[in-house]
Amino acid sequence: MPPALETVRVLLARVVQAYYGAVGSLIAGRPEEAETRQAELASLMEEARRLLWPPMPWKQLVPKIRNAQGGVASEKSAREFLRALRDKGQRPWYGFTMPVGFPHEDPARNETWGPRSRDDVDWTGF
Repeated sequence: MPPALETVRVLLARVVQAYYGAVGSLIAGRPEEAETRQAELASLMEEARRLLWPPMPWKQLVPKIRNAQGGVASEKSAREFLRALRDKGQRPWYGFTMPVGFPHEDPARNETWGPRSRDDVDWTGF
């Protein structure tokens, strides 16, 4: 379910405020304050990403995982692939042959396809 418009509006206002606060601190020659504001901005941007693009359930990824030959991976192989991502934060060199719906994916760059990290996946029931 998409987030409420008011929630998005408030979060966007906080992002803009943090951005201008960081820029203002840099201009005023207060680098320590700017660094704090930049950290706040990074945190807000991550919050916005999570709000607008929540983690994808792992079960939605299974049929999109390919084996080393480019065919659909068996469920066992797909689970091994996902287990490596979940447990080690690593992606084997094979996996996705198309974008699967994450906001960071670039259709022209296959290295961006699939989850960027284990945090992009909802592991409930894995």
